Amino acid sequence: MLGGGVTLAGWQQVFLLVGVPGLLLAPLALRLLPESRTGTVISAISGAPPLMPWLRANRRFLIGHFLGFSLVTIVYNGFLTWEAEFLLRNFGMPKSTGGLLMGGIILLFGTTGLLVGGPFPARPRGPGRAPGARTGWPSARHRWAT
Repeated sequence: MLGGGVTLAGWQQVFLLVGVPGLLLAPLALRLLPESRTGTVISAISGAPPLMPWLRANRRFLIGHFLGFSLVTIVYNGFLTWEAEFLLRNFGMPKSTGGLLMGGIILLFGTTGLLVGGPFPARPRGPGRAPGARTGWPSARHRWAT
């Protein structure tokens, strides 16, 4: 509730909570960020292969790659959609509590995954060894949560 008897819906409160800090930081950004570089021409990188022939040559990989990640996204969104109902039906947990729990888990582990997900697999596995991918641990949050 704002002054003057104005009542805001939940989504409006979130909109203000997220938007107001950006509006407050905008003058600072205008002062600190450099001016745009008008008149600057970006030249093509010399020696770079043309994009379209590369896309055509690698289209099977790219189709599989994007189709696979699209399917993973569909499954993950389905999981998120039904998780609160699952917790209600199987554990009697109110949807608001289940949503808060899942939101906290996603916030904690999602942020951790973004911060650690690049540097961690790129580290070498031992003396004289090349960097190698370490897989499996990011999905532990899903196994733990369900």
